[in-house]
Amino acid sequence: MSSSPEISDGIGDSERVHLSPHRGVMILCFGILSWFLCPIFGVVAWVMANGDLRQMEAGTMDMSGKDMTKTGKILGMVNVILVIGVLFLILLFMLLMVFLTPTLPAQVIVS
Repeated sequence: MSSSPEISDGIGDSERVHLSPHRGVMILCFGILSWFLCPIFGVVAWVMANGDLRQMEAGTMDMSGKDMTKTGKILGMVNVILVIGVLFLILLFMLLMVFLTPTLPAQVIVS
């Protein structure tokens, strides 16, 4: 008996299609890790999930991990978008501080 899931149309054993195993657990873990360790895991989860969901829709990958894959993708996407947004706001604040800070007048030395 094979460990990979199979689809059978009832015709016979010779007509079974072997599907590649899903990586839903790994993608979900990467999506969660992106919140606690490093946002790079969010990018990895997002990219891996896109490929796996494409394969699931094409029928070449086991569909049982679809929900975990989607959840990991969403966690990764939200984390990456929030990190980029926060970095943009920090950069904007720094630029505003540089350009809106009043400069002190030069001191005039009288002798």
